[in-house]
Formats: sequence, structure tokens, C-alpha cells
Amino acid sequence: MRIVIIDGLINSSILVNLDKLTLLKVIDSKVCKKNHKDECKGITHATIVTRIIEQYGHYDKLDHIEILNQEGFGNIDDLIVALKWCISQDVDIINLSLGTTCEEDFEELGIVCEQLINQGKIIIAAEHNLGYYAMPSSLNKVLSVKTIRTPFFIIWDKKKNRMLTNGKIWITTKDNGHIKTQSFNSYACAYITSLISKKGTGVYCEKIKNRRGFQVFWKRRK
Repeated sequence: MRIVIIDGLINSSILVNLDKLTLLKVIDSKVCKKNHKDECKGITHATIVTRIIEQYGHYDKLDHIEILNQEGFGNIDDLIVALKWCISQDVDIINLSLGTTCEEDFEELGIVCEQLINQGKIIIAAEHNLGYYAMPSSLNKVLSVKTIRTPFFIIWDKKKNRMLTNGKIWITTKDNGHIKTQSFNSYACAYITSLISKKGTGVYCEKIKNRRGFQVFWKRRK
């Protein structure tokens, strides 16, 4: 199982399974390996997303591609580069905590995502936190994720092909510290990615096809 996270700056000092983690960055329209010395300090959004997947997921290899700056902004060109890189790689799941609300970007982004999906790769994308129409989470074949207030349950909405779960996730750091995340769609997305990586790609897709309406998919542990 190989998972790719496309996000922002990361601080690997709080992470645990560094031997399975590869840090990458889009530079001059290419995905390049990143030096650990170039990492940021503090607990960033991308660090939390990575730690959730690291703690709750099951994988042999985890790639993190940095496309966002310190302010959390990026551009569609770098996202397309990162996704096209995934086309050339033996990737199972792509986790996206980001997207675009600009209509001009929709067509190109949709084409690349379609190519990935046709390869059998699963794209899991967080919906916009303010409910705006965004891509790629709004694509029919992309599994979107939205946070809900109800704790412990994960619900699959077949009509919209999305998973609903609480975004408040407990994670532990390398020095045994404990962090409870805020209830953001991106953290819920990372948690869903983790569970799907445990279930296995083929098994998960088959179960999705056989379900109808709103169903409780898993019951989360307290």
C-alpha cells in the first residue's frame, strides 16, 4: 500500500515512521526530493494530516508532496504537476486536503483526476470547509470527505459519494505528546484515508458499490 499526501510544509520531528516517509516538493514544475533540513518548525496543518495517516493507517510507503507555502497558499499548476507525477508512480491512494474554487481550473484538473481514477487509483479529497463548490472533491468518482458533529460514527453518503465523520482526531507525537485536532474536513479526510488503507483498495471499492443511501460504515473507537 502506497499513499501520497499533497499538502504544505511539514515538520517530521513529531512523526514516528520516518523510514517509510519520503518528503517531496514541486520545484520548477518538477517533483523533487526534499532535504529534511529544509523543514519548518512547529506543528503545521500538513504535519497533522501526515501524523493522522501515519498513526491510523496501514501502508508500506508514504510520500508527502509539498505544494503550499507557509501561508497555506499554492497554485493549480503545482497541483497538476503533483497529480501527473502520481500517474507515473505505483500509487494506491492520493490524499488531498486542498482544491480549487476557480472554474478556469476545473477542466484540466478533472482530466488529470480521471486519468488517475482510470488507473485504479483512489483520490480522497476534503470538501471546502465553508461549503463552496470546489474541485476535485466535487468530481463524481472522487471520494469526498466532510466533517460532522456526531462522534464515533462514519457515514457513507452514496448519492454524493462522500464520507462523513468527525474531524476531531487524537494523535500522539514522537515524544508521546497528545494533540486533539480541530474539526476540519482535511483532518476527517486524513482519517478516512487511514481507514481505507487498512481495508484494502479492492475490498473497499467493492463494498461501496453494494451500499445504498446513508449507511454507517464503521464505528469509531472513543
